[in-house]
Amino acid sequence: MSFYTALTGLNGSQADISATSNNIANVATTGYKRSKAEFGDIFATSPLQNSSSSIGSGTILKGIKQQFTQGNVSSSLNALDMAISGQGFFALRPSLTTNQTVYTRNGSFSVNNDRFVVDSAGQFVLALPVSDDGSVQGGEIVDAKPLKLELEAGEAKKTDNLELAVNLPASSTVFESAADFDPKNPATFNSSTSVTIFDNLGNPVIATAFFIKTQAASGDQVTHKYQTKFIVDGREVEPSLTEAISPAGQTLVVDRFGQIIPINEKPQIISVAQTQPLFFLDDLSNKTVSKAATVESSVLEDAAFTATAPSITVVTDPLQYYTTYEANPTLNKSTYWGKDFLTVRVDDTTGSAGFKSIDIRPGTYTATSLASEVQRAINAGLSDDAKLSIDPVTDAPRNN
Repeated sequence: MSFYTALTGLNGSQADISATSNNIANVATTGYKRSKAEFGDIFATSPLQNSSSSIGSGTILKGIKQQFTQGNVSSSLNALDMAISGQGFFALRPSLTTNQTVYTRNGSFSVNNDRFVVDSAGQFVLALPVSDDGSVQGGEIVDAKPLKLELEAGEAKKTDNLELAVNLPASSTVFESAADFDPKNPATFNSSTSVTIFDNLGNPVIATAFFIKTQAASGDQVTHKYQTKFIVDGREVEPSLTEAISPAGQTLVVDRFGQIIPINEKPQIISVAQTQPLFFLDDLSNKTVSKAATVESSVLEDAAFTATAPSITVVTDPLQYYTTYEANPTLNKSTYWGKDFLTVRVDDTTGSAGFKSIDIRPGTYTATSLASEVQRAINAGLSDDAKLSIDPVTDAPRNN
């Protein structure tokens, strides 16, 4: 019996060495979690024995436990290689015809011949779908789909608008002038913040806003004032605000055509509501509340947004026009022509010149994603670059 007890110790040591050997063998295995052997004491007595005087019968291997601790993150030349910092797993699907989900910490991925992102075993990486406006659809693992790289790439869009919300300390040092500003010298400004923007080629550019305090609140001056300097790619962006007073002392206004003219040169046929006075650079406390425009349009009454057919397809390829609803309204209610998808008129101009044709991008849309795409297309078509004239008409009829 004593020989058997000693033999269990040898067997335990062999198991421990085997677990350690396996850990060493997998040093270069991506996502591998080391194993640890856990042992227990073999101790048995009969009801007639005194447990305080009984001797154990050796040791037993209770199990091999993997240690799910954060490992080292290493760099890679593969653009698809990923790593998880902290807890979590990559979700994969063994094949396209199964609903089984497997999990791994190995982030070494590649692309197969069908443009699906897969791991080394050919299992498909799962990801939540994203709509054209960038919003994620779904939030559960059942909503995830195999990730496929599309052949078409979207056009690069430059940053058009940037909003910053900052909270500056009231005890900041007041500078007599912002003329000595130097972005490389922290002593010439109070604080700064940076954000990444994109140029018209989609390249990221660092934009930094610097804040220089020029006035502290005291006496009649009830507000703190800051001069803002905006530096993009090492160059200062000049403010686009225009002085409200001409060098001759005349009040300047912007007419309906975007021209800056003295107020006494304003054509009499243009009402006061069609001009807006310019602001002083230092007089922006009273804000003018804007009124939202109203646009009405007919809906796709024949589109079959049902449980069995929850989406429609929009095409813009001329070769596919004869497969659309516009070409065969009685045969096809699931494919539509994206060019001139709808027309919008925001003023009361008579004739066809008052209408703006709106195109939407090709793709497959649900009712929700189609509404988002139509909103995006209208905003893009009626932007300032379109140079549309909006007349201040009150309670006028709107055509569909």
